[in-house]
Amino acid sequence: MHEETELKLRIPEGAALSLRRSPVLSALKQRRGSRRHLLTVYYDTPSLALAKKGVSLRVRHMGRRKLQGIKLANGNEGGTIAQRPEIEMEIAGDQPEIERIPDEKVRKLVSEAAGTEPLSPAFVSDFGRTVWPLKLGDSEIEVALDQGEIRAGADRALPVSEVELELKSGRPDKLIELALALGKSVPMSVERQSKAERGMALVAGLDLRPVRPTAVELNRNATAGEAFVILARNCLAQLGGNEAAVQAGDAEGIHQMRVAARRLRALLVCFSEVLAVQVAAEFKGELRWLMGALGPARDLDVFISETLDPMVERDADKDALRTLRAAAWRMRERAHAEARATLATPRYTQFLLTADLRLASGDWALAGASVGPPARAPAQTMLRRRYRQLMKIGRGHRVLEVDELHKIRIVAKKMRYAGEFFRSLYPRKQARRFLMRLAELQDRLGSLNDAVTGRRLLEQLLPQSGLEPLSVARIEGLVIGWQAARIDADLSAFGAEWEKFQELKPFWVGR
Repeated sequence: MHEETELKLRIPEGAALSLRRSPVLSALKQRRGSRRHLLTVYYDTPSLALAKKGVSLRVRHMGRRKLQGIKLANGNEGGTIAQRPEIEMEIAGDQPEIERIPDEKVRKLVSEAAGTEPLSPAFVSDFGRTVWPLKLGDSEIEVALDQGEIRAGADRALPVSEVELELKSGRPDKLIELALALGKSVPMSVERQSKAERGMALVAGLDLRPVRPTAVELNRNATAGEAFVILARNCLAQLGGNEAAVQAGDAEGIHQMRVAARRLRALLVCFSEVLAVQVAAEFKGELRWLMGALGPARDLDVFISETLDPMVERDADKDALRTLRAAAWRMRERAHAEARATLATPRYTQFLLTADLRLASGDWALAGASVGPPARAPAQTMLRRRYRQLMKIGRGHRVLEVDELHKIRIVAKKMRYAGEFFRSLYPRKQARRFLMRLAELQDRLGSLNDAVTGRRLLEQLLPQSGLEPLSVARIEGLVIGWQAARIDADLSAFGAEWEKFQELKPFWVGR
C-alpha cells in the first residue's frame, strides 16, 4: 500500500486547449502527453457501507486489463492536497476480488464493512485522460487532464473536467507551486472531492449541506506552531467546504463561509506575535476582500428572513410589504450572483493555494520568533485579553447606547472564537459551559446588528421598490418599529444573561 498525494483542479470544459498550450507545461514536461480512455466501475453495498467507512472500491478497465483499486479517506483535512492510502492490483475478471487485497488490515476493513451485503456497481466514471510527466526542481509530478462524466443509473450524471497533479517523488508543496504557475494561464479552481465522493453523493442523492465549524482536538503538548497550522487548516476546511453550497445559492452556505473567514481572521490575531507581518497582512487583505464579496448576500438573506418575511405574515399592509420584499429578493439574487462569481475568480483560487503553501512551507512564521513553546502561551494571552475587554465594556451595559452594545457583541464573538480554538487544552466541562453562556450572550444582541444593517438596506431598497411616497413613509416606519420591538425584547433579556455569565469562572484560570 502506498499513499497517493495529489491536488485536483476544476477547469471549464473549454479550457483544455489553454492547458495544453500552457508555457509552464511546455517548459517542465519530460515528454509528449499520452492519451487513454478510462472506464471505472465503483462498487459498494446497497447501504453504501464502504463509503460510510471512507473506503472506495473500484475496477478500472484499461483495454483488456482490469485494475482493482482501493482508496481510503483523505488524511489531509483542510489542505488543498489530498493524501489517501491506495492499493492497486491487476485482476482477471470484472468483479472485485476482496480476498486478493494484499494488505491484511485493509482486506479486513473492506470485508467487515461490507458484512453480509452483496457488492454491486454503484456508479461509473467514464473519461478520457491525457498524462504529462513533469519535473519541478527535485520533484516528479504527473499532470493528468480528465474530461468525461460520472454516471449513476440512466438519468443521473455529472460532468468531469479537471486536472490532477499527482506527486510521484519529491515534496508535496511543489504541487501547489505548480498549480499556482498553471493558474496564470489556465482558469481553474480547487476541487476538494474525489471522483468517488462525487459519485457516491450522486448515488445517494445527497443535498448540498453547509459546513459548520468542527471542534479541533489539540494535543496538550502541541507547540504554538503546530497549533496554528492545525487550526488554520480547520478554518480553511470550513471555508472550502461551503463553496458548493454558495454556488448553489444556499443562504446558510454564505453564512458559514463568512463564519470560516471570520474564524481565520480571529486566529491570525491569536497568533500575531509569531506571524510574519507580510503573511498576516496578505491573509487579512484577502479575507477582507472575500467577506466584502459575501457580505451583501448574507445581509439581504437575514433582512428578508428575519424582518420582511415575518412582517408579511403578520402586518396588515401586506401589499406594500410584498412589493418591498420583491425588491429585496431582486437585490438578493444579484448579491448571490456576485458571491458566486467571486468564488470563480483566479484571485480566490490563488488565495486558497497560497494559504496552503504558506502552511506547508512554514514561511508563515515571523523570522526569529519561537513557535516551539506550548500553544498554551498564546492561548492564555489571548483569552485573558479578550475577557478583560468584554468585562470592561459589559459592566456598564445598562447605560450604554445601541452602538456601544453592539461592540459587546463583537467582543463576545471574538472571545468565543478564541475559546473554541483552545478549548481542548483545558477541562472540557468548564470550557463547554463558559462558551455556551458566551454564545447566548452574543445571540441576545443579534437584533442590534440586524437593525443597523436593516436600516441601511431600507435606504437602498425603498427608492427601487416603486412604492408611492406615502407607502414609503409608512413602510419605513413599520420596519423600524418592528426592529425596535425586537431590540427591546433582546435587551430586556440581556441583563439576566450577563449576570449568569459573570458568575462563571473563566475556564483557563488557575490551570
